[in-house]
Amino acid sequence: MNTAGKGLKNSVFTYFLMFLIAVSSTNINAGEGLTVGETIPNPEFFALTKYEVDQMPRLVRMHDYKTEKNMLIAFMPDISDKTTYAKVMTTAFDTYFAEGLAFIKGYNYEVSPGELKVLIVTQNSEAEVNEYLRKYDLDFDMISDMNLDVSHFFGVHNWKSVNDGSFVYVVNKDNKITYASYDYKGEGEKLKSVQKELFTLYNIEDNSFNSATEYSPLMPGDKARDFDFEYIYTGPPTAGFKQTEDGRLSDYIGKKNVLIAFYPAAYSMSCAMEVTRFDTYAEIK
Repeated sequence: MNTAGKGLKNSVFTYFLMFLIAVSSTNINAGEGLTVGETIPNPEFFALTKYEVDQMPRLVRMHDYKTEKNMLIAFMPDISDKTTYAKVMTTAFDTYFAEGLAFIKGYNYEVSPGELKVLIVTQNSEAEVNEYLRKYDLDFDMISDMNLDVSHFFGVHNWKSVNDGSFVYVVNKDNKITYASYDYKGEGEKLKSVQKELFTLYNIEDNSFNSATEYSPLMPGDKARDFDFEYIYTGPPTAGFKQTEDGRLSDYIGKKNVLIAFYPAAYSMSCAMEVTRFDTYAEIK
């Protein structure tokens, strides 16, 4: 082969390598993460919790940390105010899953808080993580993974920006992944999909997912259908605690105007904004 031919081949090879590098760098993460059905790895890590912010963090292995429990684990690029969805997502995971609101019916927990391990992995420093746990009074554990040492085991290699979507996994008691999302930003519909998967793992019947094909969507001018519901209200000062009551839509019809809003999850970003706005309207009337 002549010199010109070798030069052409070298040039083509060089451009091909540059193309591969450019393509790989455009991905949100260099790797797509673990998939449903895979067994999670067993790396060592330091677990941080709000109850131990003044103590040395615990060095544990992932499988020992789970202690044969189901686990919800999220890999987030950042938890600071720079990330538009961080507070909404972590607050939702804390309230619904770590504190067990998703599993409560009346005053009875179908899954007691603590039976599900909730773990957040972020690239922030240990000091930032401890401050975040204290500031928002969060009941789950967190990992400061500045060098992405733990994240690499799950296929998370880098972030393009602090507002990239998070990687979220549900892991069963046998350390198998049963749910995976690679672009999670605290959306209500995805929160419900996580809840649905956890309900499946705990054999909880979720009536909210039952289809009602006999009902067609209501249109302006249609008569509202009556329905039963259970609601929680703050009782009189002498009660001092929240009480649960049964009601019907017909209890209100003819007495006052009624606004009915159906949410995937009240702690999702858009739903929380709407709830706040409705509350403001109710105050000013």
